[in-house]
Amino acid sequence: MRKKILYVITVITFPLMVFNFLAVLCVPFLRYIDAGLIHNLMVIEVSMWCMIFLSSLFFQKAHCSHSCAVSGVFEIISNLKKDKDIMNTKYPKVLKYIVTSLWFLGAGYVFVNALGRHFTWFDAPAIFSDPFVVLYYMLIFISGVLCTSIGKSKVDHFICPLSPWIITGSKLGKKMRLPSLTIVTDSSKCVKCRRCSKACIINQDVCQKVVNDHFDQQECMNCFECVNACKTGALKRNWLK
Repeated sequence: MRKKILYVITVITFPLMVFNFLAVLCVPFLRYIDAGLIHNLMVIEVSMWCMIFLSSLFFQKAHCSHSCAVSGVFEIISNLKKDKDIMNTKYPKVLKYIVTSLWFLGAGYVFVNALGRHFTWFDAPAIFSDPFVVLYYMLIFISGVLCTSIGKSKVDHFICPLSPWIITGSKLGKKMRLPSLTIVTDSSKCVKCRRCSKACIINQDVCQKVVNDHFDQQECMNCFECVNACKTGALKRNWLK
């Protein structure tokens, strides 16, 4: 069921997710696109970012496995090639600096043009006076700040502008002691059948984590495939504070 939902959402939202990844490269060309179209796109994007951040307070990284179009594409490729390591790709650290630099530069370009138009310092395109355009690129700027100040996520932290917000939301939810949907383990019920490890979409050794009573939720995408695969109750969903 999860896969069907993810694949449908992937088809519907893929253009929006592609724009998130290419947004900083599109900045110089915004002036050439219809202002009404850009405004509507930015309203949708800002709304989507806010909803995803709020959901991470309670569901942690569940968005990545249930409603992220990019994860959906990766999972489709992973299934076709029968290689789950694709979902657990490790990117070179230099990519972090390249991507975050582009986020800062793109956002800076928008801020300079917005200020230039507001204070009539120079004749900036009208699109940069749209508050939603400024707000969207402010979110990307903050992504760069968060990316350099919070823990690393193996799959997408360096390349997805939404990932720092999701990780921050997960940590903030725990700090605020909000109820969050979490995987709870019980090593006494584990029979080491390894069904959970085989079911994990990012190829984590879930069985070993259960045996050691050390399940790191930050490395989990909350797809709950391991919970569904477990027949002994060693893995369960639960709302915890």
